[in-house]
Amino acid sequence: MKKNLPELLAPAGSWEALVAAVQNGADAVYVGGTKFNARRQAANFDNDTLKKAVEYAHLYGVRIYITLNILIKQKELEELISFLPLLEELKVDGVIVQDLGTARWIERHHSRLSLHASTQMTIHQLEGVRVLEEMGFDRVVLARELTLEELAHISDNSSIELETFIHGALCVSYSGQCLMSSMLGGRSGNRGMCAQPCRLAYTLDKQKGKQSQPAYHISMKDLSTLDFLDEILSAGVTSLKIEGRMKRPEYVAVVTREYRKALDSILKTGRYIPDRSAYEELEQIFNRGSFTKGYYYGTSHGSLFAREKPSHWGIYLGKTVKQEKGIVWIALEEDIETGDSIEFWMSSEGNTGQTVSSIIINGKKANRGLRGQLAGIPSSIRPKPGTKVYRTLKASQLKSAGESYSNIYGRKIPVTAKAKFEIGNNPVLILRDPNGIEGRAEGSFEVQKAVNRAMDKDILLQHLGKLGDTPFELLSADLECENEIFLPVSAINQLRRDAADELMKKRIAYYNDRALKSEATAAKSAADERGRQFPVYSPPARPILNGYLDRLDFNPRVLEGLDRVTFSPASFAFKWELMQEQVQSIKEAGIELHLLLPTITRMYDMTLLRSLPDQFWNMFDGYQFSNLGQLKLMHEKGISNYFGAHTLNVFNTLTIDQLHDFGLKGVVLSPELTIAEIRDIINGSSLPCEILVYGRITLMTLEYCPQADGNDSCSNCRFLGEHTLTDRLGYDFTVRKKRIAHCYSEILNSQPIFLADNMEAIHKLSASVWGLKLEGLRPEEFMPVIKAYRFALDNPGTGLPEELSAYVQELKRNGFTKGHFFRGVE
Repeated sequence: MKKNLPELLAPAGSWEALVAAVQNGADAVYVGGTKFNARRQAANFDNDTLKKAVEYAHLYGVRIYITLNILIKQKELEELISFLPLLEELKVDGVIVQDLGTARWIERHHSRLSLHASTQMTIHQLEGVRVLEEMGFDRVVLARELTLEELAHISDNSSIELETFIHGALCVSYSGQCLMSSMLGGRSGNRGMCAQPCRLAYTLDKQKGKQSQPAYHISMKDLSTLDFLDEILSAGVTSLKIEGRMKRPEYVAVVTREYRKALDSILKTGRYIPDRSAYEELEQIFNRGSFTKGYYYGTSHGSLFAREKPSHWGIYLGKTVKQEKGIVWIALEEDIETGDSIEFWMSSEGNTGQTVSSIIINGKKANRGLRGQLAGIPSSIRPKPGTKVYRTLKASQLKSAGESYSNIYGRKIPVTAKAKFEIGNNPVLILRDPNGIEGRAEGSFEVQKAVNRAMDKDILLQHLGKLGDTPFELLSADLECENEIFLPVSAINQLRRDAADELMKKRIAYYNDRALKSEATAAKSAADERGRQFPVYSPPARPILNGYLDRLDFNPRVLEGLDRVTFSPASFAFKWELMQEQVQSIKEAGIELHLLLPTITRMYDMTLLRSLPDQFWNMFDGYQFSNLGQLKLMHEKGISNYFGAHTLNVFNTLTIDQLHDFGLKGVVLSPELTIAEIRDIINGSSLPCEILVYGRITLMTLEYCPQADGNDSCSNCRFLGEHTLTDRLGYDFTVRKKRIAHCYSEILNSQPIFLADNMEAIHKLSASVWGLKLEGLRPEEFMPVIKAYRFALDNPGTGLPEELSAYVQELKRNGFTKGHFFRGVE
């Protein structure tokens, strides 16, 4: 384990939460402005409050990071660019970004800002970290799905700062790869507006036609690493991140305090063994059916999900014994106090809660009931005997947490004082902090010789030490004082206030100066890049029609109409001779053949891909890569004709310029863009752009596997089998598995994008490629799709022929979506 502790990084969605984080021991805090951040529904910080927040954090030597962790639309670039100088002026300690174009602009025009890659960038292997390190990033927030082994591997083989989550809510999808909220309701997680459809109930279809009951199959428990924090430290990370910018300040206070205690214990003794009270503090403030260790020890499906309830559970209080005369009697297994909130888990009627107004113990009113007692709670609720009861709020915990940050200067910085009191001269006081920073003040009154009662050192020390309304506490004082002196008490108090004010200013300035990278470092990082531009690409007169297939064992005649096939294999266990024959057959039909690499390629996946023979890497005409780490693979294999998949989340031309810098020959635009937004991008793009105009879009990419769900067993895996999640409205979402060295799953939209009535509008976009997502379809299903789009391409402005119109009507009856082409995302 490294000698220096990693920073403890706390969330703050409001000013109160920021104070709570600082006062409870955070080393750093991350906050969002009123725009461009992934928690747009939090209170957040306007520009004035942001300035106040930076000064307050820096006063305590706490670093402050600003989240710009959403995808930026083309029309927003100007506003974003005008906002960035303020962050440099405020001396923030870092900027957390998702959008590659945003990162590009910061690196070239505000290179003194420390650049952090958000977990929304889906960086999940060493190769991705190295790409960002070479681009100029200073820190990477790694994907939550990584194991301790993977963290250590990345740390041992890179020099960039690494950040990992240690507590809080977990997304079931890889962050940055979730379109579910976006596609279902127009509220994009990539834009900070996630509606959390993962927290809804779904029915999971099991094999042999059996159905499970509706449950919260993809609602994950919250993460807690308190009992193995030392192992995370041993992996070599730089920053330990607490999730929770949407949480109340009391949550921030409690969680920050518990992890501060743990880290301080590890620093002092080398280990930390939490007691039950620590767990109870964390569980009481928020949990979803206890906690999970996440993926740090691998994927353990049964321990990851809270299927009974997706929101806060609280702590199990006991079961009801009886209900009579408006009193519910509970056999307590935990203590309870008046002011607490409880919830009755009434299976048929749903859960119902109340605040405890009074308690009856042994026939008498009491303020508290103890574990083991039978407590009567006045209630209008009528639970059956044996009903589970949970304490969802503990009033004393909230009171204690609130008190921890009620005084913004409650956390004290030790200082020493040196003062000089000479008759005939103005007094001088110097306050010095542990870093050697000094606040010096000189009084406006001369020290006088006492006429009556003299002022001795004890009195002076008493007044100089009254620092309660400041962030300082006096440890010791060196007073140089003549005998028989006099000075008004008001003058001594003013001297103390002035010295404290000066020290506060000096501390803020000191940490402001350390926040930005040195000009020499920044100049080197941005050398020869300012103002670099690429020419706008001129699209072809007619787009290429590109069909995505997860199989190649088709007669090429069923692919007639396609200019390109992009192979998206479900597994990388190939029969080489058969595959070569299939590839040759498609190429002989005059169809260009590309390979789409998987969205997720973890450490062992990359090892497997590298091990594939050269004949595989020479087999295709082009390659689509799906995550930034695969860039390294392209370079290693000597491949030059590579393109960016839609999973790279291309939202603007600055991002395209960065991908152009990476050597790409084309990109697939994000399916979250509207026609107008696509047009703006294509008109200024330096690369050919593909748009996805047909098919079921992947809504989530996740480690979740229905086969292993509930039993943690992969031994009976039927890999190629599909499963279905059905929502409360009856829509079916296919869960499809993919495998490289390890498996991951994809949840597909219930309906395909289809634009039969809008072909002319799509044609006018001048996209270079139209993409058809045909994976999982049989030839009789995808052949009409190819024909319809082929006809639209070859005959712009002409309606579909009669034989295709019948197919279109059938598809409409079965249900389809126009995606975001005509609605967009918030």
